[in-house]
Amino acid sequence: MDFALIDPETKNSVIFPVAPSQIKITIGTKTMSFEPIVLGSVEIPRGRQPIAFEVSGMLPKSSTPLGKRTSDFEPNEIVEKFESWSDAGPYGKKLRLVISETDWNLPVFFVSFEPTIEKAGGNIPYSLTLKEYRNFEVKEITNTQNVTQQKRKETKTMPKTYTVVKDDSLWTISRKLTGSGNKWPELWNLNKDKLKSKNKDLIYPGEVLTIPKEWLK
Repeated sequence: MDFALIDPETKNSVIFPVAPSQIKITIGTKTMSFEPIVLGSVEIPRGRQPIAFEVSGMLPKSSTPLGKRTSDFEPNEIVEKFESWSDAGPYGKKLRLVISETDWNLPVFFVSFEPTIEKAGGNIPYSLTLKEYRNFEVKEITNTQNVTQQKRKETKTMPKTYTVVKDDSLWTISRKLTGSGNKWPELWNLNKDKLKSKNKDLIYPGEVLTIPKEWLK
């Protein structure tokens, strides 16, 4: 299970060398604490308030012996990148939190990042707070004719291709077209040979994806 923060503008990403030791998720007034390994069984509720994540763990040096390391980023590299993202604007940098092997793939921004430099070893304990990013759109329907036209659009046959737009990911496209983000591997397997990036987590605006035939039924 890999934990990554991705900059959707530059496609740069930071993969945590090891999974966080603890994650606290707050939705409205409800707070839940998890060990990362159980996140795959936690469903993301619909019709909810934005999610806040409190993450804590250790950023180990590359020389620190570990059973499994998911990236070679040094602690100081991660701290520098996180601090630059945190300082980018009043709400920090808009990013995407991706947790592999789960449905957790959400736009987020930094609320706070607190690293603690240890004297020995160079490992850095940290606490990180993220909040789900929401785009606010105001839609005005002036009469019943607009409502009827909108319903007609919703009942149109699904197109056979999809053009990637900004902030899209395979997971979000899968959820948009099928109602479930878990079907993204079908989209990846069908299109991976023609995409600019061979990384399933990186797709670019303007790329045209072929929709699996099973999704058109």
